[in-house]
Amino acid sequence: MTQPNPITLERPDTRSHERFPCGAEVTWLLPRLARRGRARLRDLGLGGACLELPCAIEGPETIELCLAEGTANELRILGRVVWSSWTDAASTGRTGIQFTRMDDATRRALYALLRSV
Repeated sequence: MTQPNPITLERPDTRSHERFPCGAEVTWLLPRLARRGRARLRDLGLGGACLELPCAIEGPETIELCLAEGTANELRILGRVVWSSWTDAASTGRTGIQFTRMDDATRRALYALLRSV
């Protein structure tokens, strides 16, 4: 197992898929808690995403992301919250999502979206 760099305290990147910077707005839904809201994508990849939002979402929790909502290219992707951080001073949080279930059509559409970024 790779250990964090003790000098920079950076977490090793153990992702299976590359992430791409993104600033798009998305809608999120926590089905179990019947909560929903809007967030900004910090990054996006085939394996997951990082959200920036005005509330904390504690994991583990199932989450659904809706990208390009209300358009012909709308994508709904199911995932789980794997980490979350909150900064009171900035009143914003970041949440890491790992995608858990994605059919082939959704995977192809997400791949096409990532290629256009």
